[in-house]
Amino acid sequence: MFYLGQFSFHEEREKNTYYGFFNCIVEAENLEKAVDLFNKLLKSTRKSDDLFDGAISIFLDEIFEIERIPKDGVLTTYMSIRGDMPAMLRCSIFNEAPGIQCYGWTEDQDLEEEKEKASKDAVAQLPFLKFAEKA
Repeated sequence: MFYLGQFSFHEEREKNTYYGFFNCIVEAENLEKAVDLFNKLLKSTRKSDDLFDGAISIFLDEIFEIERIPKDGVLTTYMSIRGDMPAMLRCSIFNEAPGIQCYGWTEDQDLEEEKEKASKDAVAQLPFLKFAEKA
């Protein structure tokens, strides 16, 4: 079974306060083992990388147990923040993750071209889809 853990955090680092959100995916026999794997993954990440360098509290907000994915897909974890987008750090896959590829989306590019640019500098992001406000 696959488990998707959704986390939030509050961090004090270099006289600044940070908060944010991230997800982890593990494969485990049951929920208890998934929680243990999340714990080990986050402790390992703190030891080996600089992602969690400050004084940090990490909250496990929810866990999705994924037996199968619906044919038409599923939307999860919609979050809306009022006001302008704050300055932030974003990384889609922090560590090497064999078997997982991440692709950015830019209008009018084919997948192979995007794959080649995946490791290069970021470009301005264009909307994937736009809706007008409902009447």
